[in-house]
Amino acid sequence: MPFTVITLKNVPKSLRGDLTKWMQEIATGVYVGNFNTKVREKLWYRVVENVDGGEATMSFAYRNEIGYNYCTINAEREVVELDGIPLILLPNKESTLDSKSKYGYSNASKFRKAKKYSDCSAKTNIEFDVVDSKYVMLAININKDLITIGIQKILNGKDIKMFIDIINVGDKIGNIKITENNRVESIDAKELMNIFKEFIGCMHIVTYGNMKEFERVVVLLDKNGYSLRDYRIYDLLKFVKKDMRGLDDYSIINVLKKYDIIIEDQNDTGCFLDGIYELSTKVNKFTRFMEKE
Repeated sequence: MPFTVITLKNVPKSLRGDLTKWMQEIATGVYVGNFNTKVREKLWYRVVENVDGGEATMSFAYRNEIGYNYCTINAEREVVELDGIPLILLPNKESTLDSKSKYGYSNASKFRKAKKYSDCSAKTNIEFDVVDSKYVMLAININKDLITIGIQKILNGKDIKMFIDIINVGDKIGNIKITENNRVESIDAKELMNIFKEFIGCMHIVTYGNMKEFERVVVLLDKNGYSLRDYRIYDLLKFVKKDMRGLDDYSIINVLKKYDIIIEDQNDTGCFLDGIYELSTKVNKFTRFMEKE
């Protein structure tokens, strides 16, 4: 059974209590244990669900060139791979994401850039994109072998949405289709990562109750040699539970009603993203938290 080390920082006490059922705390926030892969993955899911705005890392024995692997959530350091070897990168916050996004634009990326700059020659004044929020909204729906991801950001006062369909068979990534501005294009996993980096940039990710689904996507990409672990993701559900205590039902539909938010179609991913964004502006605990970021 592989030896595992988990470190926690600024997380709820309840999460620390959960880990002590399976691991020993040998120093403040440092937990060690020896258990099988299934238990390790379930414990990490537990950490992801309850970390809130804190920070967590996990290191464990692994069959690769160096004999171990690791993953992080809400950490400043990024996990990157070089020839199958996991490495830790401490990014330059001012330039890292910009430099990463310059590599290998996909056709979908080129289409967005062409549309964005198609009439620039007719303008006499230089215009800059204004990002109206610090974060992008994320919604994930998993149905058997199909993973549907919706992402939304507010740019220059307009909401921009992108939808991604991933065929997932076992640990393998099959066909990937991206839909933006009613344009559908098939891409590969490498292009998908470039699009993620270009669309999200240096912003954080906000979702509602989709942490398990997000972690499944992260693990799937990890197994195929790609990483999304350098992005910080926040679950609005945790903030809503603090902001509006005592609800019997914290489902997204019920919570939206409690905050007087109406969406047109409860089964539409785009409407779901709109609901998440409006909710993020009304949850006091979350808005105060983001002001400090």
